[in-house]
Amino acid sequence: MTKREAIEKAVLGVSDISHNTSNNSRPYAVKRGNEATLTQRRNAIKKYAHGIEESDIVVMMDTSVFNSFKSGMLLTESGFYSTDFYSGAFGIGKIPLPVVLDELERVQVSANTSRVILFYRNGTTAEVYSGIYTYYVAEVLNAVIHALEEWNSVSDATASERSVSGVSEDKDDLKPVTQDMPIKSASDDRLSAKFADMDDFSDMEGFDYKHGSGPESEPAPVFEVEILPRPEPKELSLEEQIQALLKNRE
Repeated sequence: MTKREAIEKAVLGVSDISHNTSNNSRPYAVKRGNEATLTQRRNAIKKYAHGIEESDIVVMMDTSVFNSFKSGMLLTESGFYSTDFYSGAFGIGKIPLPVVLDELERVQVSANTSRVILFYRNGTTAEVYSGIYTYYVAEVLNAVIHALEEWNSVSDATASERSVSGVSEDKDDLKPVTQDMPIKSASDDRLSAKFADMDDFSDMEGFDYKHGSGPESEPAPVFEVEILPRPEPKELSLEEQIQALLKNRE
């Protein structure tokens, strides 16, 4: 499962049944990003999700009357955007967007039920206006936080297993490993044959490790090469040339 799929599953799994409590309304529509029209996605970006691309949207929640998605909420793989978070109540209770998902620890409804309290992993909190969708926002964000914790845990475990098995996720690391092979000399072959039956090197008394020689080592043979002069080419007579030509034609 991808990170995008984990977020989709978490949001779409939140019940759309409104409980009999105040500020517990549900959006008019919930869509995956690729299910919304280009106009709907652009409306949301223009109104409250500035700076993202249409393809970044994972899930959208519409709270507009005419299904325009000009008001509502949306999630990318990294952040949460909301009309209410963006504008607050007459400018009160708003925060800069996005709310970074990986920084959130949990979300709960405030004593003032038109707001939620965001608890961050660094120990800080923020009380934010969320209007009549307070309980829904808290449910969605807690579901997404939990889903991402599970997804990150599985991803880390998979990465750890690949690391132990020597498999790299980096494409640049997926290259054949080459190793320089040592050059084997003739003296190595003689030594291997000489000491093949030994359990250890305890019997190699007097062996010269540096030069590969000892009391019983055999001297390397010396060969003398005689360089002969190159013979001069023989000139053929006319008769010999004709005979050679006729022989070749046969």
